[in-house]
Amino acid sequence: MYKLVAIDLDGTMLNSYGIVTENTKNVIKKVIEQGTEVIIASGRPIDSIKTIAKEIGSNNYFIAGNGALIYDIKKEKTIYEKYITKQKVLEIIKICEENSISYNVYTDKTILATSLKYNVLYYYKENLKKEENKKDLLSLKLKLCALALSSTLSLTGCEREIAMNSSIEHTTLDQNNVDDVKNGTTQIIKVPNNDFNLVVNYKFNLCQNERWTITDDKDIVMEINTENLSEGTQVYIDNIHTDTKIVSYSPYSNGVLQDTMDDRIHNSLMLGFPISNDESYVGVNHIEGQNDTFISGYSYGGNGYSSGSISQRRRLESEYLESGVYANEISSVIDLIIVDENNVTSCVSVNSDISVPVWPFTKYVDDGTVYYNYYYYDDNSTKIKKLSEEKYNEFINNKDSNYQKTLK
Repeated sequence: MYKLVAIDLDGTMLNSYGIVTENTKNVIKKVIEQGTEVIIASGRPIDSIKTIAKEIGSNNYFIAGNGALIYDIKKEKTIYEKYITKQKVLEIIKICEENSISYNVYTDKTILATSLKYNVLYYYKENLKKEENKKDLLSLKLKLCALALSSTLSLTGCEREIAMNSSIEHTTLDQNNVDDVKNGTTQIIKVPNNDFNLVVNYKFNLCQNERWTITDDKDIVMEINTENLSEGTQVYIDNIHTDTKIVSYSPYSNGVLQDTMDDRIHNSLMLGFPISNDESYVGVNHIEGQNDTFISGYSYGGNGYSSGSISQRRRLESEYLESGVYANEISSVIDLIIVDENNVTSCVSVNSDISVPVWPFTKYVDDGTVYYNYYYYDDNSTKIKKLSEEKYNEFINNKDSNYQKTLK
């Protein structure tokens, strides 16, 4: 009699639909009753094996990660581990990316992939059929070469770097409220070394039900006037410089410049554009969703510099969301020329920053069926949740709903 039987999962214990048939369960049960230890030996991560081990009545141990881990089910802990070194991981990923070879990384907890292809696509589709607590953990990353350098992976033995400035508080709009984004926001900013304020109003030219995305062109209307300006003091706008950057959890893409604008008003004919408590400057900043500077900057940020070529191309909205992008930061420097009641001229610069969150949904059609993917950041990685069209519409029609709380 055999003391132990080790069985693989995919293509062995599991059928073509990814399930253990009743006949297989009965056979395994008889083997266990005869005193033979039955364990799973799979390339899958720990959490992906636990449920199946319980389903077949294997309650002692299993092997995960193609032999990298042995897990004690009763004690709920790893009793053996042998990982690939960080340097070896980087070498393998570099070879794959240089030769356009699809790859993914298995850790003790999850599967990390650059796209939904091959076995990862299979796991993703299987997840759609499972209860939440039985899902396999999948995390999508735009570039795993960067991930190998920056993620918390037992596989690589290195810590994850999170973009430190990605969570700095600015005036932030509510993406779930279309009117809030269209109507914009108003900032009242104290002018340094003066007794008056600058009132900066941002409005966004969005069509009905249009959302703020990275890849679409957008227009920002900036209106500027003063508050509490005393009589006899004149204020002129000399120049306005506005940068639009992306905000991301990934340090490789956080802060990449998407678009920039300068409105130089001061010239030989005029000191600048006059503003007061009653007179306003109004200007339009057109942000290109995809331009050469942005595509180049994002490509180099995600791929790094090397002796090989860098792939620069237009990317889909989903690719930005998958890589951790979640907002645009719009930063303006407003240069003022101030002439006081004594005809003394001074120059002052005022900073104005706002943050506009990116709409975290993308739309798909599969055999005539419409569905949406919701992207959110949790446990240091991007997660994806699939929503039916009905669920999506139910959410966006509820003005009080908070997708970060209700959809995870």
